[in-house]
Amino acid sequence: KLPNAVACFGKDVTTTQVQLLAEWPNIIVCLDSQDVAQAIGQRIRDSLIGFGRRAINVNPGPYGFPSPDEMTSDQLSYVLFHEWRHFYGTHTV
Repeated sequence: KLPNAVACFGKDVTTTQVQLLAEWPNIIVCLDSQDVAQAIGQRIRDSLIGFGRRAINVNPGPYGFPSPDEMTSDQLSYVLFHEWRHFYGTHTV
Protein backbone atom coordinates (compact mmCIF):
# COMPACT_ATOMS: atom_id res chain seq x y z
CA LYS A 1 0.00 0.00 0.00
CA LEU A 2 2.91 2.34 0.63
CA PRO A 3 6.37 2.75 -0.87
CA ASN A 4 9.16 1.23 1.20
CA ALA A 5 6.67 -0.89 3.17
CA VAL A 6 7.43 -4.42 4.24
CA ALA A 7 4.40 -6.62 4.70
CA CYS A 8 3.46 -9.86 6.36
CA PHE A 9 5.72 -11.06 9.08
CA GLY A 10 3.40 -13.96 9.78
CA LYS A 11 3.12 -14.96 13.41
CA ASP A 12 6.46 -13.60 14.54
CA VAL A 13 9.78 -12.23 13.31
CA THR A 14 13.28 -13.55 13.66
CA THR A 15 16.30 -11.68 14.96
CA THR A 16 17.67 -11.71 11.41
CA GLN A 17 14.51 -10.04 10.10
CA VAL A 18 14.74 -7.33 12.77
CA GLN A 19 18.38 -6.76 11.83
CA LEU A 20 17.34 -6.32 8.20
CA LEU A 21 14.70 -3.78 9.23
CA ALA A 22 17.36 -1.97 11.26
CA GLU A 23 19.08 -1.03 7.99
CA TRP A 24 16.63 1.90 7.83
CA PRO A 25 16.99 4.80 10.28
CA ASN A 26 13.22 5.32 10.76
CA ILE A 27 10.82 2.39 11.07
CA ILE A 28 7.08 2.19 11.65
CA VAL A 29 5.68 -1.16 12.75
CA CYS A 30 1.95 -1.56 12.11
CA LEU A 31 0.48 -4.98 12.83
CA ASP A 32 -3.06 -6.13 13.58
CA SER A 33 -4.77 -4.63 16.62
CA GLN A 34 -4.99 -7.97 18.45
CA ASP A 35 -3.09 -8.12 21.75
CA VAL A 36 -0.71 -10.84 20.50
CA ALA A 37 0.18 -8.86 17.37
CA GLN A 38 0.65 -5.66 19.37
CA ALA A 39 2.98 -7.44 21.80
CA ILE A 40 5.06 -8.58 18.81
CA GLY A 41 5.00 -5.04 17.43
CA GLN A 42 6.24 -3.60 20.72
CA ARG A 43 9.03 -6.18 20.88
CA ILE A 44 10.08 -5.32 17.31
CA ARG A 45 9.99 -1.61 18.13
CA ASP A 46 12.05 -2.11 21.27
CA SER A 47 14.62 -4.18 19.36
CA LEU A 48 14.92 -1.54 16.66
CA ILE A 49 15.40 1.20 19.24
CA GLY A 50 18.10 -1.03 20.73
CA PHE A 51 19.85 -0.83 17.35
CA GLY A 52 19.77 2.96 17.66
CA ARG A 53 16.90 3.45 15.22
CA ARG A 54 13.86 5.66 15.56
CA ALA A 55 10.88 3.32 15.62
CA ILE A 56 7.24 3.30 16.63
CA ASN A 57 4.58 0.62 16.86
CA VAL A 58 1.20 1.78 15.57
CA ASN A 59 -2.00 0.08 16.69
CA PRO A 60 -4.74 0.55 14.07
CA GLY A 61 -7.44 -0.38 16.62
CA PRO A 62 -7.96 3.10 18.11
CA TYR A 63 -8.56 4.34 14.57
CA GLY A 64 -11.35 1.81 14.07
CA PHE A 65 -9.45 -0.80 12.08
CA PRO A 66 -8.61 -4.36 13.16
CA SER A 67 -5.73 -4.50 10.71
CA PRO A 68 -3.77 -2.21 8.41
CA ASP A 69 -5.07 -4.44 5.60
CA GLU A 70 -8.53 -2.97 6.19
CA MET A 71 -7.32 0.58 5.55
CA THR A 72 -6.99 2.41 2.27
CA SER A 73 -3.56 3.76 1.38
CA ASP A 74 -4.72 7.26 2.28
CA GLN A 75 -6.07 6.16 5.66
CA LEU A 76 -2.91 4.23 6.44
CA SER A 77 -0.70 7.13 5.39
CA TYR A 78 -2.65 9.52 7.60
CA VAL A 79 -2.48 7.25 10.65
CA LEU A 80 1.22 6.52 10.27
CA PHE A 81 2.07 10.19 9.69
CA HIS A 82 -0.03 11.26 12.67
CA GLU A 83 1.51 8.66 14.99
CA TRP A 84 5.08 9.47 13.88
CA ARG A 85 4.54 13.19 14.47
CA HIS A 86 2.93 12.49 17.84
CA PHE A 87 5.92 10.47 19.00
CA TYR A 88 8.87 12.24 17.35
CA GLY A 89 7.48 15.69 16.60
CA THR A 90 7.03 17.66 13.42
CA HIS A 91 10.72 18.37 12.89
CA THR A 92 11.51 14.70 12.13
CA VAL A 93 8.97 14.08 9.37
